[in-house]
Amino acid sequence: HLMACLQVALLSTLVLGAIDGLRGRLAIEDVVVLTLLFALVINAFMRAAAVTDTCTKVAPFVNAHVSDRALDFQCQYVVRYITDSAAGFYIFDVQVTTAMILKMMYFCGAFVFAVGTKLTG
Repeated sequence: HLMACLQVALLSTLVLGAIDGLRGRLAIEDVVVLTLLFALVINAFMRAAAVTDTCTKVAPFVNAHVSDRALDFQCQYVVRYITDSAAGFYIFDVQVTTAMILKMMYFCGAFVFAVGTKLTG
């Protein structure tokens, strides 16, 4: 539930900051606070994606284990079990990956750019 709260915090930071900015009530102190909150939420998401990235590296690491036999079925069984378990960090049954977080940052950046353009123009 914590990551759902972080998603709501990220969305509300962007939307409420944009609403205040479009109404002309956004002071520099508010921008600093919103930027800090945005950075902390993005940091939490990046750490969650790092958990998934680490979990995906375990199966190749186990597979690289050197065995004295040409074909080690025990090792293959363990690697298959690790791969099929799809361990990682999940939010609402969706695995959080670095690519997903980078896409989210891209869209948030485009949103901030659009609002910033609207404010200055």
